[in-house]
Amino acid sequence: MGALSAEFAPGQFEINLRHGPDIMRAVDEFVMLRRIIQATAPKYGCAATFMAKPYAEHSGSGLHFHLSLRDPADVPVFALVGEKPNAVLSQAIAGALNGWADAMALYAPNPNAYRRFRPEQFVPTQACWGIENRSAAIRIPGGSPENTRIEFRVPGADANPYLALAGFLAGVAVGISSQSSAPPAVTGNACSEMSDEIPWRWADALRRLDHSQALRSALGATLIDAYVASKRAELARFDDQISAHEYSWYLRAE
Repeated sequence: MGALSAEFAPGQFEINLRHGPDIMRAVDEFVMLRRIIQATAPKYGCAATFMAKPYAEHSGSGLHFHLSLRDPADVPVFALVGEKPNAVLSQAIAGALNGWADAMALYAPNPNAYRRFRPEQFVPTQACWGIENRSAAIRIPGGSPENTRIEFRVPGADANPYLALAGFLAGVAVGISSQSSAPPAVTGNACSEMSDEIPWRWADALRRLDHSQALRSALGATLIDAYVASKRAELARFDDQISAHEYSWYLRAE
């Protein structure tokens, strides 16, 4: 594990895992850590959750991916030229941003995950990027040139990390292969308004994923079909439940 620190919401912590060249091992370590925390917390009289939005009045929890690239000679590929990305970094940023809407159902896999996306809640609400800007969907952290990397801030803490990372990398790959160009970097607050280009409802996100030719090509039609069918069944069961608010608000006709 890299580091642990208190976050904005009460009882909320940020955990940074040490980076490495093996993507699958990095995800395996995250899954193992999540299980260890949830199993250990009760022994100390605590409860641990990776629910994306456990408290309506507080900010939710995200799962941020950090990505850097190196060539066969182990030379970093991403670079900032002044405050502008070089060609490959620009393409990778563009691909991740352009692919966000299609992959939203992988980043937010249940109804609660969409409650996390609200203005002014330290969560991305616009498909944009910035240098050291934690209100943007993609942050390019400061530091030495050889450590230039993308921080993708969209997925929730309860996302399946294998699928969410696959969706993110698929977008990056499309951006690089198509030589896309990133929009200009944003400065200031980038999460004050919700973008109309992103599906903010679970049913809409599943529909977008179901029709994504890019993700069907990258991840396989069988996986997409199975995932969408499973989640639509889950959504149907969720919608069949009558909430306490419905009883409180609508049970008695006025």
